[in-house]
Amino acid sequence: MNAMPHLLLGVWKARMLSGLGFSPRANSGYGLLNVMGSLAPFTYRYGPSGLGEPGLYSGALIGLLLYFLTAKFFHSLFRAPRAGGG
Repeated sequence: MNAMPHLLLGVWKARMLSGLGFSPRANSGYGLLNVMGSLAPFTYRYGPSGLGEPGLYSGALIGLLLYFLTAKFFHSLFRAPRAGGG
């Protein structure tokens, strides 16, 4: 799911070129657009009740939620110290 890295980089305040620009806010917005862009055709085809039935889509949404909830923790755990002690 393309939304995961963009949402993660938005939470981490990292800059990466995305479809909406080169800032953390642009990455978060692009990630949300990706989620909405995948939800729209899926709910059109299967209806809102179909989100819970196929395990692949609901599993991806749960993974995205866990990714989003734990992003700050893992960033603080694995980030490299900046030059100059900051």
